[in-house]
Amino acid sequence: MRMIDHAEKSRDDALLAHIEEELRRTIRSADDDLQSVTAQLIRRAIDEVIDAPRTGRLTLDECEKTEKTYLGTKIEILFRQSIGQPKGQALDLSIAGIDVDIKHSIARSWMIPGEALGKVCLLINENERTARFNMGLIVCRAGNLTAGGNRDKKLQVSAVGMGNVRWLVADQ
Repeated sequence: MRMIDHAEKSRDDALLAHIEEELRRTIRSADDDLQSVTAQLIRRAIDEVIDAPRTGRLTLDECEKTEKTYLGTKIEILFRQSIGQPKGQALDLSIAGIDVDIKHSIARSWMIPGEALGKVCLLINENERTARFNMGLIVCRAGNLTAGGNRDKKLQVSAVGMGNVRWLVADQ
């Protein structure tokens, strides 16, 4: 695994700080804050996927695997709408002209596709049972990712990478 050098880390930190500032600025203009907007959209996405009135289900655990996968797409769509920012040229979101990939996980193991390598990812995960979530930014460099991939050649954020996440919301 390649380590991230000091100059690269400094550039990444500056890039992530810029994106965070732009996200918070965008949300402030809507008279709300990033944490509450994100918490509300996660709950809305979960409720829409569970679809209790129609299905009789009450928790995400009762959903099919494909529905849980769709939850990530739903969160991506609602997040982009909530902050009023467009899709990126190649990734899920454009923030201040920078393409950002939105990655969701019910656990804390985000799968990073090849097209996001070298790019910024917005990581979101939640625990429905505890009603807590996390959100952070990371530059998906080799030093932040596992060496082996899954069948789709997606990599995971490594333990080192977790230490390089710029947490915007932690366990809230």
